[in-house]
Amino acid sequence: MNRHCNMSLVVLWTSLLLIFSGAPRIFAASEPAAVPVKVTASYGGEAGYQAPMWVAHELKLFNKHGINSELVRITGGSLSMAALLSNSTQVSQSAAVSPIQGALLGADFVIIATSINRAAVSVIAQPKSVKKPQDLAGKTVALVGRGEMNEFFFLNALKKWGIDPKTVTLLAIAGS
Repeated sequence: MNRHCNMSLVVLWTSLLLIFSGAPRIFAASEPAAVPVKVTASYGGEAGYQAPMWVAHELKLFNKHGINSELVRITGGSLSMAALLSNSTQVSQSAAVSPIQGALLGADFVIIATSINRAAVSVIAQPKSVKKPQDLAGKTVALVGRGEMNEFFFLNALKKWGIDPKTVTLLAIAGS
């Protein structure tokens, strides 16, 4: 098993442990609302670090505390932030890049928690055409979306590798 996979498992199990050990104590003092509050929350994909929200939803932990939760999958932070701004969702589980960019433009977002303290992204290529990072020059690279976490970290990686971003074509694709 590779290092990235091991880290993902550590994050997943740590998150689950925190949910099952800490959440009941945090909410024990509060009483459930008489009428459940509906909260629609978005998530961007099916990565392990997104599991705490699913687990809490599936185990009806939100319901125990007067919250009728609905989870919707919205790929990409920009779309997720648009849903928040329009009040189509009330919570988003996404990378910090998009809410920070939105806040810099005047949006009223608050980041209330994070499950990991590093980027959970990978650069994956066909080994016949890319053997080292510098081989990306002149290639087309697909990202989940422009202006998203993936682009932010990819552009920083290009800089670290000494590659001019103008030599790489970025293509936005749907999905994670």
